[in-house]
Amino acid sequence: MAESNVAAAPKETQRSAKPTRKGSLLSRVAYSFGNVGQSAFYNALSTYFIVYVTSSLFSGVDKALATKLIGVITGLVVVIRIAEIFIDPLLGNIIDNTKTKWGRFKPWQLIGGTVSAVLLVLVYTGLFGLVNVNTTLFIVLFVITFIVLDVFYSLRDISYWGMIPALSSDSHERSTYTALGSFGGSIGYNGLTIVVIPIVTYFSYIFTGKHQESQSGWTCFAIIVAILGVLTVCSVAFGTKESSSTLRTKAEDNGGPLAAFKALAQNDQLLWVALSYLLYAIANVATTGVLMYLFKFILNNSAAYSIVGVVSVVAGIVMAPLYPILTSAFRAATCTSAAWCLWSSAICCSSSTPPACRSSPSVLSSSICRRPSSR
Repeated sequence: MAESNVAAAPKETQRSAKPTRKGSLLSRVAYSFGNVGQSAFYNALSTYFIVYVTSSLFSGVDKALATKLIGVITGLVVVIRIAEIFIDPLLGNIIDNTKTKWGRFKPWQLIGGTVSAVLLVLVYTGLFGLVNVNTTLFIVLFVITFIVLDVFYSLRDISYWGMIPALSSDSHERSTYTALGSFGGSIGYNGLTIVVIPIVTYFSYIFTGKHQESQSGWTCFAIIVAILGVLTVCSVAFGTKESSSTLRTKAEDNGGPLAAFKALAQNDQLLWVALSYLLYAIANVATTGVLMYLFKFILNNSAAYSIVGVVSVVAGIVMAPLYPILTSAFRAATCTSAAWCLWSSAICCSSSTPPACRSSPSVLSSSICRRPSSR
C-alpha cells in the first residue's frame, strides 16, 4: 500500500521527500572550518584565560591584593560555569524558536561570534587597564562582561552544533558534518596550544623588549583568536545553506523555557550524559592548564609546551579515521571506558615521575589520550 502511494505521488513530491545524500564540498569545508575558530576560542576562554589571570592580569597590583583578586576571579568563573548548566537549555530554546529569512542558526552564529570576539579582547586587556586603577569597579564590570561573553559564546556554540539537521535530512550526511566539525575542533583546540607561547612571547618582546609573558602579549594573543573567531563564524554563516526538514520543524513545538527544563528533567539518560561531560570538561581544562604550569615552573621550559599541541594534533588526525573502525568493532561504552583508563594512567604516570625525568614521553602521553572538546 505504501509503495502504491509513492508511485502515485507526483515526481516533484518524490524528489522533495528524498533526503539529500551528499552536501557540497564548499558547505562541508565551511562548516568544518567554523569549528577551528570556535574551539580555539573556547580554549582561549577556558584554559588560557586562567593562565593569563594568574600570570599577567594583576602584575601591576600589590602581590597580597593580587592573590585575593585571583581567588575572586577564578571563583567567579567557576560559579558562572556552573550557572551555565541552567542557562544553556534556555539559549537552545531561544535558538530553536528563532525564525528569520536567513534561517534559525546563522543569525546567532554571526551575533554570538562577533560579540563574543569583541568581549574576549576586552577581558584580555584587563578592561583597558581598569584593573590597575580601581580594583572594586574592575571586579563588578568584569563579572558583567564575562557573563555576557559566556552567553554570546554559548549562542554561537549551540547554534553551530544545532544546525546540523538543517544542513541535511540524511543521517549519513549529518554524521559526516559531525565528524568534520569534530576534526576542525581538534585542529583549532590543539593548534592554539602549539602557538600560544610563541605568540605571547613574541608580542611581549615587541612591546617590552623581554622574552617573557606580559599584558601586551596576552592582549595580542586575544586579538588573533578573536579575528580567527570572526572569520570562521563568517565561514559557517555564508558558506552553508540551511534547509527545512522534519527534524527541525519539530523544534517549533518545543514550547517555552519551562518546557525545555521539564524535558531535560524527564530524560534520565541525557542527565547522566550531561553529568559525565561536566566531569570530563572539568578534568580536561584543569589538566591542560596544569600541564602548562608544569612546563613553565617544573621543567623550566615554556617553549617546549608547544610540543603538547603537536602531539595532540597528530593524535587527532590519526584517531579521526580510526574512531569509526573502533566503534564498529567495539561497543561505544567500551571505547569510552578504555579512553578514560588510558587518560587517567597517563596523568598518573606524568604526576609520579621525578621532575628530572619528565622530559617527553611521561608528560606528553596525557595529551595523546585527551580528546579536545568544543564544549
